[in-house]
Amino acid sequence: MSTPRRAIKDLLVIGGASLDTLHFSGQTSFAAGGAGMYTAAAAQRDGATVTMFAPRPEPVPGPLQPILSRVDWIGPTITPAQLPHFEIAHHGGGKATLLDALWGAESCLAPHDLPDDLSRYRLVHIAALRSASRQLEFLVACRQRGATRVSIGTYARVVVLEAENVQTLIQQADLFFMNENEADTLFGSVEDSYAQPGRLLFVTMGHQGARVVQGGYATIVSAPETDEVDPTGAG
Repeated sequence: MSTPRRAIKDLLVIGGASLDTLHFSGQTSFAAGGAGMYTAAAAQRDGATVTMFAPRPEPVPGPLQPILSRVDWIGPTITPAQLPHFEIAHHGGGKATLLDALWGAESCLAPHDLPDDLSRYRLVHIAALRSASRQLEFLVACRQRGATRVSIGTYARVVVLEAENVQTLIQQADLFFMNENEADTLFGSVEDSYAQPGRLLFVTMGHQGARVVQGGYATIVSAPETDEVDPTGAG
């Protein structure tokens, strides 16, 4: 008797969804957010089969309802009040300030609750979490569960407060993502950003595109022109 083929899935995203307050163009709005949710939604829009490991509210609030039909959302059950919440001010030109961060039930995510076999995913992405040390814990757990390729993202406060841990993540991840301000903080300048041979570092630069670094080599990938509406999560 032949052994049934194991289904290969495209992407597992580790990281949360949130309900955010956004200030831009003199207006305030409330919207679905979260680095994990943005990554999952973008990958699904690009044709990937996506699973998101994140605290899942019951019932799911209206702004987060659309993600349910797009990704397989797994993770610990929480109340809507326990969702993370971020307040962000946009200044135009792709510039933004994180005014407040309430991480809520993100602490409920634990590496031991991950699926046992991650080798079935082509890529596991660890989105920005409360700390780089937590990302390291998930990275170790992912490797132990057979993840073949792991990508990781970060954000400014972690780069400032945990530079050594972020450097370790860059060295151990197959792909790593940061923006130009974070690269300036970590490396001194975007031009000095560096990744080990065989690993890729992506530095997003807004309308200028992205700088893809491998070892001492860098390639600039241009970004298509578009009207800026809400740049949250756009890189």
